[in-house]
Amino acid sequence: MSDNSKLDLVTSNKKRVLILPSYWPSRAAPVVGSQVQEQSNLVSDDFDVKVVVCLPGMGLFRFLIHCVLDKILGISLFKSCENDLLNEDLEVRGFYYCEHKFLPYSWKRRNQIDAMEKTIKLYAKGGWNPDLIHARTAEYAGYCGAIFSGKLDIPLLLTENVIFVLADQPHLQRVREYVFTIEAASKVAVVSNWLKTQLLINGIKCDPKVVGNWINEDRFSIGHRKIGKGFRILSVGHTGFTKDWPTFFRAIKFLITELNCTDFKIDIAVTHVFDITSREFIPNLVQEFRLTEFVKVHYQVSRLEMVGMYQNCDVLVSTSINETFGIATAEAMFCGVPVVATDNGGVNDFINDKNGIKVTIGDFEKIANSILAIKNRELIFQPENVRESVLLKFGTDPFKKRISELYYKTIADYKT
Repeated sequence: MSDNSKLDLVTSNKKRVLILPSYWPSRAAPVVGSQVQEQSNLVSDDFDVKVVVCLPGMGLFRFLIHCVLDKILGISLFKSCENDLLNEDLEVRGFYYCEHKFLPYSWKRRNQIDAMEKTIKLYAKGGWNPDLIHARTAEYAGYCGAIFSGKLDIPLLLTENVIFVLADQPHLQRVREYVFTIEAASKVAVVSNWLKTQLLINGIKCDPKVVGNWINEDRFSIGHRKIGKGFRILSVGHTGFTKDWPTFFRAIKFLITELNCTDFKIDIAVTHVFDITSREFIPNLVQEFRLTEFVKVHYQVSRLEMVGMYQNCDVLVSTSINETFGIATAEAMFCGVPVVATDNGGVNDFINDKNGIKVTIGDFEKIANSILAIKNRELIFQPENVRESVLLKFGTDPFKKRISELYYKTIADYKT
């Protein structure tokens, strides 16, 4: 038997998993969804994985013609978006759908579902039919996954890693879809006990299993050399209000004016901006608090570059109102870096006296004093101890084991 034949046989014996992510790296936004991509690559060692990602991008005129031709002649005008998707070693397919502002919300969602369904049918034409759908988050792709699970009569595993913030939701229909998706899933996984509590306290009927997140310990490791001199503070996050950037800057201002500490530098890695206005949000705060000489803002930092930023800082500071997990916090710990974090939910699963300091949300004075205590070495965190405190929870082997077992159990328990 040839090597190719052996490989085909091994692949054919693997369970087939269709991953539907709500966010995936693209040429326009290579960082967004990158962790989902990494986890998808990880499970592809033991499962036959394919991915469907459909992007907004179909024009309104094309959409209207598409609707007419599809209804009358069954002709689709969907255009592939594969050239804009970053796939690494995975097979990732998808089409553009219409998200035009003049369309009713239900039309946009219907067009997205149709685009995904067309992609799934392409896989089926090639002889590939999934044993399991794994949707990432209940919004967007998760809702589509619930629809396809019913149509294909296969189980749906939903991993929820974001909290549904009502202040961000202009459509009641989205709230209904969110609840429907979670309750329709065969099994629900969440990234923290905090998120499990949030689902259950809202009366959503499910039995969430806490699986945490995967941190690649080979990539996120303790650095051996720091670039530059002086004490360096790092903060990471998007520009949304849940990150509570004003509290971060109040803490830094207090550190300077009240604690007389000025010999430090700050790096801020912005993971996502929502529009042009939000891109200027953090620079405007820097100006408002007169911290220009202290702060450098970085946009679209790659996963590889983030490793260097963690390794070259002395403390990571998170002032979030809510973190369903706190991925940046955990990644910093894997690099041996202590953290000062607010009591924001997700970090409660792993922050302790070996790896950082937890403070009350909004308490900028305690944040400033904690930073100073670390800087002055009044509190000393050994890098090896910081790393070990999270390695056994979120390293490759424990995470892969949890997800693999959940895949097999979701498939086995379906219709039993």
